[in-house]
Amino acid sequence: MKSINGVNWKKNIVPERLILKNKQDYNISYLLSKIFLDNKYNEEEIQNSIFNFSKTDIIYQN
Repeated sequence: MKSINGVNWKKNIVPERLILKNKQDYNISYLLSKIFLDNKYNEEEIQNSIFNFSKTDIIYQN
């Protein structure tokens, strides 16, 4: 493909079966599964991205 600036780039091909496997294993969307595979995330990075719990303590001062 060619961008507006004239730079050539290509789209990485990710096997459909791997996308569907990740989608089912992690209960995520098709697009998110494809992004994780395209960027070569490992299992730990996927888990941290999906189950990101933010612990915030609210402190009130009088």
